[in-house]
Amino acid sequence: MSNWVASFQSANPGIVVARRARHALHVRQGNDLIAHIIGAPIHHFAGGVWLPIDTALVYDLATDTYGAAGIPVRLKADGSVSVGGYSQRTLRVGVLDNVAKTFTAIRTLPAGLPSGDSLIRETGFYRHVLTLKENGLREELVLLQKPPLAVLNDWLVLETAITGLALADGWVEEWNTEGMHFALPSVVDANGKVARARRFFRNGRLYTGIQGSWLDTAAYPVTLDPDFAGDTADGYVYGGNAVYATARSTSTGFLAALTTSAAGQRLLTELYTVYRAFLKFDTSSIGAGSTITQVNLNLVCTADNSATDFDVQIVRQDWSAQDPLATGNREAAYDNCLSGTADDNIWRNTSGIVINTQYTSGNLSTAWPSKTGNTYYSLRSDRDLANTTPTGLELISIAAAEHTTAAYRPVLTVAYTAGGGAAASVIPLAMDYYRKRRAA
Repeated sequence: MSNWVASFQSANPGIVVARRARHALHVRQGNDLIAHIIGAPIHHFAGGVWLPIDTALVYDLATDTYGAAGIPVRLKADGSVSVGGYSQRTLRVGVLDNVAKTFTAIRTLPAGLPSGDSLIRETGFYRHVLTLKENGLREELVLLQKPPLAVLNDWLVLETAITGLALADGWVEEWNTEGMHFALPSVVDANGKVARARRFFRNGRLYTGIQGSWLDTAAYPVTLDPDFAGDTADGYVYGGNAVYATARSTSTGFLAALTTSAAGQRLLTELYTVYRAFLKFDTSSIGAGSTITQVNLNLVCTADNSATDFDVQIVRQDWSAQDPLATGNREAAYDNCLSGTADDNIWRNTSGIVINTQYTSGNLSTAWPSKTGNTYYSLRSDRDLANTTPTGLELISIAAAEHTTAAYRPVLTVAYTAGGGAAASVIPLAMDYYRKRRAA
């Protein structure tokens, strides 16, 4: 379960909270203010005040549902999920015939058992998990071993009944309803190989899955991940091709609203792939009358595949026109990351990086963050910028705003003064928190 505010305050006993916002916690140091801004929501508004969000499931006897204060999504033990007038219930795991588009069930999913912020349904070699998020839902199907697919062109799918939404029969891309964005699903194997899953709709049933040809060569366990969220705060776009110049100039896919993002490039089995990551922070709670005195970006590397080390550059890229990332806008985001202006400092070089450890960037431009709206950044490799062809792996994974460990999520730390006060020194308080996390 997740409660970023509780984790932060526990690590900083005696901290003085100045004010709160949906995505931010502002702390006071004398007359100075420091805003800690998170991609995912950390507060909800109730009774005239902002309260911390805690995603731990709470049972409501009157409605026979599970949920949490400030989150509109409700869950039932039978796998039902509802938000506003929309509802869905994942029923079975099975096979979708690639030609006839007929469904054959393999397993019916049982009732779920609550655990923290999740409902867990296990049957055979299949584990279905519904996890409440601060701004939506994470759904996962974990395949513990290769499924029984006789025809590799057929699809291993989740069968989900949906109501309150009109979809045309056929393949389904992204959609929006009840303030939620249903991004394209993804699938990842035990070695970190990621692919785009697909969805097919017919007669009120949504079939979400991956073709047997991909599963046939995957490393198990494999996780299928069809999520939805009220705000997609980050993601990454990648380009892959046998020609490096083409991979670098032309995107071939994107992933958003995941637990991790990616930056760097690689050569693997004669295929070049370039990855560029995108970050978004709601900095509107700083206020137009404030003066920003220091800005730093705090990130966590969750997987280091940089046999060749590189600088992770922070790019001042306003990708608001591509927010949320989607099939139709990914190319513009990808191209503008490469051509965008690097900020005053990098995040860090990958040499000596320790996974699951928070690192703080050097001081960034104080002129870039918006004081009344969203602030956008992107990440790229300096070797990507220099047009240096990779000869192997030079890639890292970075915890995203949806990461299950709240303390790993990206944080933009902004020191500022309000009403002409003295400039804040970030190091004694705010940055000390991240320095302690790095040493832990």
